[in-house]
Amino acid sequence: MYTIETAINSALQTAEEKKAKGHLYKSGDESEEQHDWSQGDPETVYSICSMYQDDENNDGTWAERILEALEENYPEFF
Repeated sequence: MYTIETAINSALQTAEEKKAKGHLYKSGDESEEQHDWSQGDPETVYSICSMYQDDENNDGTWAERILEALEENYPEFF
């Protein structure tokens, strides 16, 4: 079963992969608009959160909890 813990871990893993490749951007960062799309999709912490919060088991708190975990690990991208 897909759980909030799985969603948080998946979001953190995706954020780390995007950061390592230089594809994680602060929301509204102008450099995101000039991204070379052939090298992979640019993401923000908010777009990563939206990827993992949409689940039938979501009790309405998943987005908040995922964003809290992302902010704890990647505060410079908020």
